[in-house]
Amino acid sequence: MRIRPRKQVKQRFIGNTTFAYSKLLKRIAVLESSLERDYYRWRVFFLNKGEDFITQPEPIEHHFHGKPTRYTPDGALVVPDFVYKEEVKYFDVTLRAEFIEKTEYLTQLYMQRNEVFRVVTEQDIRVGHRADNIGQLFPCLHHPAPIEEFKTLTQGLENAGYTIPQMVHLASSKNLESIVVKRAMAHRLFTCDLTQEWKKLVLFF
Repeated sequence: MRIRPRKQVKQRFIGNTTFAYSKLLKRIAVLESSLERDYYRWRVFFLNKGEDFITQPEPIEHHFHGKPTRYTPDGALVVPDFVYKEEVKYFDVTLRAEFIEKTEYLTQLYMQRNEVFRVVTEQDIRVGHRADNIGQLFPCLHHPAPIEEFKTLTQGLENAGYTIPQMVHLASSKNLESIVVKRAMAHRLFTCDLTQEWKKLVLFF
């Protein structure tokens, strides 16, 4: 299932607005807050093969309280044959009566389109230290997965966990650049719990 991203026109350039380009998705995203930035990185980082993620997809025209209006989701997570339309808000906003009413309405509206509408908050996005860790790794996604280097790095090692400094030392001992470790992490060649502090991360393979 394919969704066309709408043309993203930024009306005001203040606050935490950033522009992000994904080499994987081959498109630019306009992110209007630090929470949207962390949301974008989280969704792109954990995309699986055959999935897509679009910021600010096409709007939906509808009537709310009898008035014509337009709603644009913050993101669309497209998995095989299914679409999630997502609104990004801080948790305290989701407790407001007017927001709850709007959410219930949009849930029904998107259900009629065979899509799932859901709200994503900082409690979903910023679990532990995951957002900060992804922020460190995200630039590495501009580079291809270091498949051959990873094979060299892990060859002959026991199937056990290693800290990042230990992996960097092993890389140096095998004449590999230290950045290989971070790029392997970014492309999820290692398994690790990214909710933990960076210095406490243990890499498994």
